[in-house]
Amino acid sequence: MKAPVLVFTYNRPEHTKELFDSLGRCKGIETHDLYVFSDGAKNADAESKVNAVREYLREISKTSAFKSVTVFEQEKNKGLANSIIDGVTKIINQCGTVIVLEDDLCVADDLLEYMQSCLEYYESDNRVGAISGFSHTLKCKKEDENKVYKSRTGNSWGWATWKNRWDRVDWEVTDYNIFKSNHKSRAKFNAQQEGISNMLDQQMEGKIDSWAVRWDYFFFKNGLWTIYPYFSKVVNNGFDGSGTHCGNGQTIKIGGIDRKPYMLLDFSDCKDMTKRTSGNSAVKMIKNYVKRVSGMHW
Repeated sequence: MKAPVLVFTYNRPEHTKELFDSLGRCKGIETHDLYVFSDGAKNADAESKVNAVREYLREISKTSAFKSVTVFEQEKNKGLANSIIDGVTKIINQCGTVIVLEDDLCVADDLLEYMQSCLEYYESDNRVGAISGFSHTLKCKKEDENKVYKSRTGNSWGWATWKNRWDRVDWEVTDYNIFKSNHKSRAKFNAQQEGISNMLDQQMEGKIDSWAVRWDYFFFKNGLWTIYPYFSKVVNNGFDGSGTHCGNGQTIKIGGIDRKPYMLLDFSDCKDMTKRTSGNSAVKMIKNYVKRVSGMHW
């Protein structure tokens, strides 16, 4: 059974259309089921755009090349974190695996093939917690361009996982009171992503609403890895002035280099890129994510 694709949308019809335009070009799309979660309007100002997204999704339901399309329209606003946690839990309990995308992403035409292949290849390796479609721009040798690498750093911009990993997450972070005053543990967590401990503090203090920082903390506590492609198969166009848009016919490029075919590697052969992906770029991602979850998106 192929992993279902989960798409989470809110009030950005143009971004949603760009995502589905890119998904429509994906190889093997006809073998995957699609589940779309449309969050309810947070206020009156968002209602018209939420309705525009839903009108578009109704058209997609009729015309999409996916094997099947199911759209869940939430009556009330759940917020990004609850939408992701509840939606993934619902479908992963049925299907065992998921490929997850948000409405401000665009994807390469081999994303679904890459995700499915990685889910199958690394399923029995419990050291791997997730598969990422996104990757930071990395300098690498020519012979490494089509390979994957591993990192302690998590990712929320296009990812996939298995039920037996997802089921173990402690979304309440019940050991937080111990962690927050443990300087050694905080330093180790920050070594994976600079500043991530402070982001967890903000989550637990109710200042942000992030599922991803709790997901990252689960990886940290359990010593899990994420598998990444050397060249990103996902771009995020959700930040004003900083995103890369991918209209019809445009090849996704990261760092000016066309996407490469991928080569899966045994875990022991994957290079650990944690240090190379956890510096300033990760800090920028965290700052952008905080801005996004605290008002720009849900």
